[in-house]
Amino acid sequence: MAEDAEKLAHPLSSKPFFRAMCACDGLVVVIASDIMDDPRPIHLLWNPSIRESIVLSAPESEKVYATRYGFGYDSTSGDYKILRTCSESSTDILALKDGSWRKIDKHPHGVRDSLFSTGSLAFVHEAFHWIGMSDYYPRVCSLVSFSISKEMYGEIPVSKEILSYFVGKAYVGVSVLDGMLCVNSGTGLMGVGSFKLWVLKDYGVKESWSALLTIEDPLIQRL
Repeated sequence: MAEDAEKLAHPLSSKPFFRAMCACDGLVVVIASDIMDDPRPIHLLWNPSIRESIVLSAPESEKVYATRYGFGYDSTSGDYKILRTCSESSTDILALKDGSWRKIDKHPHGVRDSLFSTGSLAFVHEAFHWIGMSDYYPRVCSLVSFSISKEMYGEIPVSKEILSYFVGKAYVGVSVLDGMLCVNSGTGLMGVGSFKLWVLKDYGVKESWSALLTIEDPLIQRL
């Protein structure tokens, strides 16, 4: 793929709309489009330190609402992989050495990406993580994991306090801080804004969730 690299000041000089979706080891996954809601955006892998960009192959399925991306390194295969989830239960993965997208089996319990989740997928402990929501009623939300090497779904247990923010009254997201998985929640209803951040100090252990930060401010909408 290195032969296809282009030297650019930034990777999107010919496209008016762009978004950095996720990053790993100094490499950034970027999508570029002619319109803000383009169902067929161009996917790029950008190295800003050397100003080179590679155009990636396009996924078979169109981009839909609440499409999110994750980017990580698979130490088992020695390859970088991009995972794409969306609110329509579709999950695709691209291994850079292979160069093409392929569909992943649906979650065995019908869990899809939550419409109320924000940001990119969190990659830590060789797995992608996101807030998932069941396809069936009553809606059940969970913190979903997906192993980058085994390509298997899992679930990370969360505290009752965190779970209470998964039911649609707040926008929730996942992130990584100092190698620890985090969940954040932002609300901005009726002029009462708040932002909360929890960290999982011992990966996979429900009791190790700890509230790290709380901000109360009426100007907060969501982060």
